[in-house]
Amino acid sequence: MSLLIRILQTKCGDSILIKLGKAPVQNILVDSGYVDTYKTALKPQMNEFDKPSENFKLWILTHLDADHINGSVAFFRDKKFAPSRMPEEIWFNCFNRFNIIEKSSAKSVEKGIESETF
Repeated sequence: MSLLIRILQTKCGDSILIKLGKAPVQNILVDSGYVDTYKTALKPQMNEFDKPSENFKLWILTHLDADHINGSVAFFRDKKFAPSRMPEEIWFNCFNRFNIIEKSSAKSVEKGIESETF
């Protein structure tokens, strides 16, 4: 299995793209930096996510700090770009700060995260 880990330019904060396997490549993002990170680093990488040979498997958002999450906010607000590139799953470490029913499939540290073979 092939593995590529790309640390994206964020100026501050974190945004990491992990590419697993061959077609379809399983893309995993960890955090998203600031809004500027989305515009300059994430969006160009995400252009591939709507192709048959690519799959946006998972987006892990580790916490609510602006330098980790604001790029994802910009993505979800990008109505022309985002709809064809939505992740299959989002693991967000702060779901417990929102009103989510107990039977929800949303994942957070308090609910636990099960690892999966991709």
